[in-house]
Amino acid sequence: VTAECAAGFLCVGGHLLVSEPPSGGDERWPSEPLAALGLCDQGRVGAVRLLEQAEPTPDRFPRRVGIPVKRPLW
Repeated sequence: VTAECAAGFLCVGGHLLVSEPPSGGDERWPSEPLAALGLCDQGRVGAVRLLEQAEPTPDRFPRRVGIPVKRPLW
């Protein structure tokens, strides 16, 4: 939900920093759904996940208010 809502605010080359729980793993950010948003996972830096906007976000994202929470992409 966080990635979907934020992707629309990023330009290509922009970065999204998301705080991670201490035990968070890479499975939290699957590459295929991220790619659908134009994002790619650049890895973890300490307690922060770095996502880069590699391509423009498709016009269909973000979805209407409430939909990302009710039906998350992953």
